[in-house]
Amino acid sequence: MLFVASGAFAQCDNGENYYPSSVYSPTAGTWGSATAFNYAGEVIQVAVTSGDTYEFSTSADYGGVGAGYDTQLTLRDESGAELAFNDDCCGAPYESYLSWEATYTGTAYVHLAEYPCATNFTNTEVMILQTSAVVVGGGCTDEAACNYDADATEDD
Repeated sequence: MLFVASGAFAQCDNGENYYPSSVYSPTAGTWGSATAFNYAGEVIQVAVTSGDTYEFSTSADYGGVGAGYDTQLTLRDESGAELAFNDDCCGAPYESYLSWEATYTGTAYVHLAEYPCATNFTNTEVMILQTSAVVVGGGCTDEAACNYDADATEDD
């Protein structure tokens, strides 16, 4: 079974075939997974925070897992718009890897597929890493802007 693809490459849309059914909240700084049992054709829901970076992988180089088939990862937002896509990475034809900085707080959707946007019943663990945005002080994420002291430019 094939899913609708768009663009020059096959970015997959598995609809709302969510597994697991709950939204996964990653632990910052640690590779983890929503479940050790995903199959091509499923969608993983991930809680995301604006400014944080998220990595999604079926690669041994990122997260320590490997897939037994040619994986594809497509990341979509809450409206279904494509955020990122990867078919092959890391010099390995079967592995996929995405790195994305969240532009909103909410849920992102990781669509797992077998090239070309096929389903299967081969267990694949999708590893996820969240890296929190650097907060300098007072909620500021831009160190140069946070260190600016308006009072220092005034005449005493």
